[in-house]
This record gives sequence, C-alpha cells and structure tokens, in this order.
Amino acid sequence: MQKLIDSITKKDLYWAIALILGVLGTVFGMQFTVPPPPTDLLGAQGVTGGYTNLTGLQVAVPTVFTTATPGVHIDSVGQGAALLVDVNGTPAMIIDESGDTIFAGTVTGCSINEASGLRIVQPTSAATATPGLAINSLAAGAKLLEVSDSATPVFSILNGGAVVQVGARTATGGDTVNNWAKVAAPTAVATATPAMVIDSLALGNILEVRDAATPVFTVNDGGAVVAAGSLSIAGVADVAVGTEHIGTKTIWSTAITYTAAAGGSGTVATIGASEVWIVHGVYVNVTTNFDATGDDVTLVIGDGNDPNGFCDLADAELQTSDTEATGFAAGWQCQVAATIGPYTDEGQNFIYDGTDTIDWLLDESSGESITAGAATIYVVYTRIQ
Repeated sequence: MQKLIDSITKKDLYWAIALILGVLGTVFGMQFTVPPPPTDLLGAQGVTGGYTNLTGLQVAVPTVFTTATPGVHIDSVGQGAALLVDVNGTPAMIIDESGDTIFAGTVTGCSINEASGLRIVQPTSAATATPGLAINSLAAGAKLLEVSDSATPVFSILNGGAVVQVGARTATGGDTVNNWAKVAAPTAVATATPAMVIDSLALGNILEVRDAATPVFTVNDGGAVVAAGSLSIAGVADVAVGTEHIGTKTIWSTAITYTAAAGGSGTVATIGASEVWIVHGVYVNVTTNFDATGDDVTLVIGDGNDPNGFCDLADAELQTSDTEATGFAAGWQCQVAATIGPYTDEGQNFIYDGTDTIDWLLDESSGESITAGAATIYVVYTRIQ
C-alpha cells in the first residue's frame, strides 16, 4: 500500500480530482469549475496501453502554451492510420501513416495549406451520379471556386456558374457547351492575333454548325465553306480572280506574250468532261504594243470548231492606246461587233457541255517579224455543273 501511495504524483491527484468533480457534476446536475493545472503539470502524458473514453474527450489548450506548440500531437510509429474517427463503427475520417486525410462525409469550413498540391481521388465504389468534388456555396455573390497565381486570381467559377479564365486553356479532350458561347478578345491582344483559332489536324471538317443535329454550315479541312441556307453578305464579297466557282461567275485570266517572230499559241481555259459552262464574254487587255514589220499582227481566240469564235483582233487593235469606241477604256478589246466573234456576238452567251478548250493564236501574215507584244485574256463564265 505504501508503494502505491508513494507512486501517486501531483499530476495523478490533479486529474483524479478533475475526474471526480466531472462525475459528481454529471450525477447531481451540478457544475464545477476545475482551475487550470499548474505549469509544472503541463507536460505530456504517455499512455502505453491505450485509452478508451466513453463520455467524450475535449482538449483545451491553455493560453500559456507557446504559439508553435500543438494542442494535440499524434506521433505514430505503426504501419496503420495515425488517426481514425469512427461513426457507429464506420470510418468517417482517417489520417494515414503518410499524412493523407480521407473524409467519408462533408467537410465544413476547411482551409487547406498544402505546399505539394491537393488531389481528390474518388473511389470506384462511388455512385455514377456522385461528383468527385462538390462545392455548394450559400453566399450570394460569392465565387464557388477561385484559383490564384501569386495571390492574383487566374480562374474563377462564379455563383451563377459563369467561368472566368485569365490565361489560355488547352483541352486535350472535347468540350461540350450546353448554352450560348461568346469569345471576347481583350484590347491587349496583339493586332495580328485572332480572337479564336481552330487548328485541326484531322481529315474531317474544321468547323461544323448544326441545327437540331443537322449540319447547316461547315468549313472543311481544305477551307471550303458549305452553307445549307442563304448566305447574306453585308460587306464586300472579295472573290478571287483566276479561281473557278460553281453557281456564280468566274473570271479566269491568262497572260500571253509573243514567243517568236512567228507569234505563238496556247490554251486560255479548259472545260472538264462533266462540266457545263455558260460563257458570258471573252476580253483582251493589251499591256504591251504588238510590233511587227508591216503592222499586220493578228490575235484570234476561240476553240477547235472556230478559232476566232470569241475574238478577232487586227494589228491596229493590238495597241495599248487603242479604244474600241468613244468612252471605252484604252487597250481593252472584244467589246464591239467588229472584234467579237460569233460565239458571243450580239450579247448572247455561249455554252460548253463537256471536254473542250478555249485557245489563243497570235500570228503575223508577212515576214514573221513580231518583235514585241503582251496581253491578258479574261474569260467570264458561270459553271453550273
């Protein structure tokens, strides 16, 4: 007995009295105030055999503790969890041996200062409709999520669901937008930087706009634009000269020059096997005077059936200063009856259906002495097939 009495310390007496007062308060409905222990009793208590408290445990850190002293310090040398909180035998919170914290329920009012980053791993047992991370803000005007770089917000989700992003976003998967979308380029963007870039490496369409799942506007990988409805252009339609169009007028141009004293010949345009052209007119713009001894150079434009079916020009008309009539532009030919061939004479159109070529032939009838001359031939037509 004496050994037992001798083994009792002030610390044991203090905690025994505190326990007795707590039991009395519980049994008789009385409240006792236990003064804080003396500073010499504030050392750590070691329990080697484990401890079970069936009435709850509260840790009140006295103000005399230093700032860096933790209220509870768990130093586990085992392989299991350092801290395990059960609710009715089911783990609700675990801090494992590596320091990872696992919550089974909802965490309220939590601030995480994690220098190495934060990762949320959703278990495979989670239901299909259960999100890996749910943020439910009840505050009006508050942001649901804010990501900052050196204290500067760079990504935010507002309480209405709007997303505000400062930097560029790279998505390796797909994006589905179930509401309207708007791209607003800030004024700080350089002049040569487009507000939106679509860079597709696939063989499919670069852009496709659908109405009830039906494509109505597409831009394919070659840049061709297909619109199912009407295309209304409020500005200027800049259609390239020398590029063939279907269903609208094409202006095809070919530059020619004399290749020898005897003149030269060549093809202006080629009609494909399954194509149908409506030729509205063929015109010649003389850019360099055609010179030859005897002033007898000739230029005809037509096809294999009629070499001068479109144009028939003599030497006097193959000069840059020649005008076909008063008020006509100098150097431009094949606008009046004297120079227009039978194919488009009197303002009619000429139709090609199937393979053919429109050709030019430059000649000099006496002496083969052409020394200079150049012109550009223009074919104006509509391809309908």
